Amino acid sequence: MSIYLEGMKILVQRRILQEPVDVSTKRWYFKVAGTNNQYEVLIGENGKTSCTCAHGSLYANFLCKHIVAGILLLSGTGMNV
Repeated sequence: MSIYLEGMKILVQRRILQEPVDVSTKRWYFKVAGTNNQYEVLIGENGKTSCTCAHGSLYANFLCKHIVAGILLLSGTGMNV
């Protein structure tokens, strides 16, 4: 399954555990329920992202499914990412 579809699945299953928190201008913080753990996702300006999952921790600015779910949530609310 593609990363996009995995992110959409997280969003549809309502596994984002809190509303996005604007921790500063154009930086959004989420908690996402993963398969086995809860992950922290940060989406910032200029495309900078981070996630505490194994994939997000290993690769800088890697778009894991948790980050994709956050981006999809923000894009659906009309917020500019």
